[in-house]
Amino acid sequence: MKEGSTTTHKTYLIWRAVLFVAPLPLLLSLFSSFLFWPSQAGAAVRAVCSAPGTKAAIGGEPRLVGASSPHVLSAGGCSGVHLASMLPYIGQSPPLTFQGGYTVGDGLPGNITITPIFWRIPGSNTFGNPFKNGISRFLTDIAADSGKLSNPFSVLTQYRNAFTVHLAYSIKASPYLLVTDPVPYQGSGCTPDSGPVYNDGTGYTSCYTSTQLYQEVSNVVASRGLPADLSHVYPIFLPKGVEVCYTARNAAAGGTCSPTTPAHGSFCAYHQGGYFQNPNGSVTATLAIIEPWPVWSGQGGLTCGPTDSGAAQYPNHLPQVDIDASVLSHELAETITDPTGGGWITSTYYEVGDLCDGYAGSVHGIPGYGYNTVINGDYYYLQEEFSNAGYANNANNGCAANWIMPIASLTGPQTAKVGVGFRVSTTASVAPSGSIVNYALSLDGVPWKAGAGVRNPLVTFTSPGTHVIDLVVTDSGNYTAKARLSVQVSQ
Repeated sequence: MKEGSTTTHKTYLIWRAVLFVAPLPLLLSLFSSFLFWPSQAGAAVRAVCSAPGTKAAIGGEPRLVGASSPHVLSAGGCSGVHLASMLPYIGQSPPLTFQGGYTVGDGLPGNITITPIFWRIPGSNTFGNPFKNGISRFLTDIAADSGKLSNPFSVLTQYRNAFTVHLAYSIKASPYLLVTDPVPYQGSGCTPDSGPVYNDGTGYTSCYTSTQLYQEVSNVVASRGLPADLSHVYPIFLPKGVEVCYTARNAAAGGTCSPTTPAHGSFCAYHQGGYFQNPNGSVTATLAIIEPWPVWSGQGGLTCGPTDSGAAQYPNHLPQVDIDASVLSHELAETITDPTGGGWITSTYYEVGDLCDGYAGSVHGIPGYGYNTVINGDYYYLQEEFSNAGYANNANNGCAANWIMPIASLTGPQTAKVGVGFRVSTTASVAPSGSIVNYALSLDGVPWKAGAGVRNPLVTFTSPGTHVIDLVVTDSGNYTAKARLSVQVSQ
């Protein structure tokens, strides 16, 4: 979600109208996503849904918004059916720029281990095995496909860490933890908002603040001796009926909370990171993702997850899993690229998931049960992630479902004479997901510095025989492709 700004001594986290201050040594960042902005917006709501193709003033800034029906609503307004001129990142000031902070990873930038926590709060509803197993399978799937180009996590490899090293798609999934701890700071929670929220007409029976939830994640990590660093993240899932608010103010009191009816600027999830730097330069960090029970086809038509196809999709026939997989994907992408603030954000403090919030692109399969990506053989309907490289190529191509490998092309004559120069061409090489940032040529296995970066270099061989010219192109995602041309040289 849209994040706040940091200073050396304190972290001031401004989200919409909410200000958070965290003193050192713990710098705490809290960012959310999947915002609900219904058309019957009240004074506390910062966006309105208007007719397709119109603009609504949001905090003085014009934003292009989607449809009037209150589907899931993104940080840029409503994400109903996206038209070609209605890109989700309009008004969010792309591209992303690196602010000099942290990305995830230890020895391998981008490397992260995910340990899900299912918190069975005493007195609350249970989760059920289908939900726990479905979320675990999703995490296992994205881990199994690490390094592949088949899903939105491959889009993140174009971004770099503070040492300008590209992030890897390297995810590990740990078994889930089922905890039944009592709520920390029990007397400092929030009062649950009244009224129906879910599609069965039920609502909230309890409410907890971001401080309580982050403390619970910290307690679980500490009590079990789990790693607390920039290469581990702990999503905590909450049972149905639990409302989450940033502060002790609930939505009725003007606070920012999980979905309510009517919504007062709601979120579906957020990620949070507290850290401090040790004297030896290492970083101690507790990275959390807060996941309230998902809302789909809820009161007033509210739905978490992408609906740009005109409706939510449930490829696994388990709405709670299908919806939460996309929400979790969004938050994981933002955790990878901006775990503690000061990572990859826009000039107006939006993160990589926000810019394509609610947008999933092409849908395949049966309507209502469609999918847009296959991960480790399983079907999912996930929002796309923002691609700086795609946006740089074409302002209409900022959202990407996956990275596409570059294609190297090397053309020229297959015969030549000794001492007679001829030209070869690399101009047909393409990078569908970005741009080619390096052309490396070698002659008979020896790097040819004179030809580096030249699109139509002049080649001359001084001896007869079969000679080989190799080309390696590197794209803006740090992926490479090769091409070879064999030339028979005679006297």
